[in-house]
Order: sequence, then C-alpha cells, then structure tokens
Amino acid sequence: APATAKLLEETETAILRALRNEGYLGARITTSYAPIVDLDRVALVVSTSLGKPVSFVFSGNTAFTAREFLDTINVFGRRRSFGNNSIAILVENMERLYQSSGYLY
Repeated sequence: APATAKLLEETETAILRALRNEGYLGARITTSYAPIVDLDRVALVVSTSLGKPVSFVFSGNTAFTAREFLDTINVFGRRRSFGNNSIAILVENMERLYQSSGYLY
C-alpha cells in the first residue's frame, strides 16, 4: 500500500481498537514513516505505550450489557486515551442510562 497519511491513521486506529479490546484503555499509539536508506521506500514505525490493562465487571445488572455501559464512554471509538476521571464519567453515564430507561436510581 502507498505510504499515506490515511494509512497512518487507519493503522493507528486499528491497533488502538485491538488494544482496547484487550483492556488497555490507557494505550497511546503513534505512527510515522521512516525512510529506508538506499531504497526508494519507507518503513512504517509504530510506537506504543500500553499502560496497565483494565477490566470491568458489572455484577447484579440484568438490564444492560457490559458493552452498552462501555459504549457510554466510547471505549472502542475514542482516539484519545482515558484519564483518571474515566471511571467517574462511566458511573455517571450508567446512572443516566438507567434513568433514561425508566429505572429509579
């Protein structure tokens, strides 16, 4: 494939999504091209910082799936890494999800 900015972005997004699926919510990915000496080619360079893996357990809940909860903070589509307040935001969004579905909370 040709070395384009679009390829860099697509590669970064695919790797980030795969890492988040494995629980690395704080992962940071950067991609770039580096020229290969004496060749008319470039190498794709991927730098990663994984952070610690995170897992969520939602016990006692029968109204929503774990995916529905995680979608409230855009776990899989988000480009930026998660910060220290991500859990607090998740809890607030879960409360809103219950309330908007008619549950008293």
